[in-house]
Amino acid sequence: MGRIKKRGSIGSISGTVNDVVISEWNDIAVVRSLPKPSSKPATTAQQEQQAKMALAVKFAVAVKKVLTAGYKSYAVRMSGYNAGVRDVLNYAITGDSPNYRIDYPKVLVSRGRLHGESNEAVKVEAGQVVFTWSYEADPEIAANDKALLVVYCEAMDQCLFTLKGADRSTGTASLAVARFKGQEVHTWLAFISADGKQTSPSKYTGVVTIT
Repeated sequence: MGRIKKRGSIGSISGTVNDVVISEWNDIAVVRSLPKPSSKPATTAQQEQQAKMALAVKFAVAVKKVLTAGYKSYAVRMSGYNAGVRDVLNYAITGDSPNYRIDYPKVLVSRGRLHGESNEAVKVEAGQVVFTWSYEADPEIAANDKALLVVYCEAMDQCLFTLKGADRSTGTASLAVARFKGQEVHTWLAFISADGKQTSPSKYTGVVTIT
């Protein structure tokens, strides 16, 4: 059933009318036909693509809030989350059917134009992952950009993160991850502007075991 939503003095339609779906995305009206069910079995290529997509989405859902913020300034005509899923699917799925897996060093959890730093590394100290990097002062780079820290446990399919880590100028930041004790985790570091509007490309900082 179609619906009328009031917007000022002009209404906007959303919903389903007969075999047409009308919706809005980012204030843009979108009209499409209802998909018709197919009686044909999926081809091998389609099955492989579906398996890759399912794997990419499974990971992306766990880090959805990170992708939403980390890709916000990079995504064009799509959400940051969708842009992140696309990159995982296109660049970070490896292996042969049906044994696909994610190549974590190729995963980006953030993309953008902010400057990164060098010599990124991580270590584990008393239930925390400690990130370090070499800071080089530059008048064109904000020293108060925040560290964006991400820790993902594949075995538990859970992610811990912060978008408001220590300032870039400190050269170090940490994230409490005691819930992952005894587990291997994958880690990423990026930087996000103090107002949250700009991000740097993330760097994969390796896999560690939480003690």
